[in-house]
Amino acid sequence: MRKHRGAALIGLFIIAFALRSYGIGKIGLSEDEAGKLLAIDSYMKGGFTPNAEHPMLMKTLSLLSVNVVRWLGLKGGEEWGLRLPNILFGALSGVVIFLLAVELFGGLVGLWAFYL
Repeated sequence: MRKHRGAALIGLFIIAFALRSYGIGKIGLSEDEAGKLLAIDSYMKGGFTPNAEHPMLMKTLSLLSVNVVRWLGLKGGEEWGLRLPNILFGALSGVVIFLLAVELFGGLVGLWAFYL
């Protein structure tokens, strides 16, 4: 198992990313996401006022991803950009859970933990 761990981790990350991102642009913006979008537009204009609703790191990552999505002209644009950091960190957290479960209980339990 250790020999193929890198390939397994990449495969698990791709699966987790695909499952989390399927149909992500079809939902519409929630109230919370609309607030993030307003904060991003404010950042683009140089307005960095304190906003305790969302952590600065999350808003900065959303700013970067929204601008990349806008620049690429992808379908589902702003929704994709706002949700992309959450999708990436969610997929990475699945990999961390997998690694922890493999170390504690073995490969089969690691896969089971990853998909739960």
